[in-house]
Amino acid sequence: MSLLTQQQLRKAGVRATPPRMAVLEALQGNGGQHMTADELYLRLGEQGRAVGLATVYRVLADLEAGGIIRRNQFGQGKARFELAGGGRHFHIVDREGGDVREFEDEALLHRLQEVAAQSGHRLVDLELTLYVRPAPSRAAEATNLSEPEQQT
Repeated sequence: MSLLTQQQLRKAGVRATPPRMAVLEALQGNGGQHMTADELYLRLGEQGRAVGLATVYRVLADLEAGGIIRRNQFGQGKARFELAGGGRHFHIVDREGGDVREFEDEALLHRLQEVAAQSGHRLVDLELTLYVRPAPSRAAEATNLSEPEQQT
């Protein structure tokens, strides 16, 4: 068991049970992917960890309540989870492939802080998600110039 995960759980007032440790370690070792409960369940199974799907859902609820993970709804019908405390970042969601990527942009963050200040406020939190589709190739672009993109 990782010392870092035990400390995070203790600090959040969450007991370090084997299922909680397994889910947290799977989230830490996923290369920054935002995972659904089902994906976490499958990952744990691939790792030979016997954690049931209902337990994964309960553990995710406990970790979210403790502020250790964050739930994201990207309009795909399923919540995706990421570790909390990763600094301010934004998301790009591919509407066709479902990929979720993070990006940081200090200039954009600074501009958003200015917007808040101009309205007499201080920015304390924000969520920004860009929903995208793959850019068309040049050939496809030339044949579809007269067809505006449909909003979905």
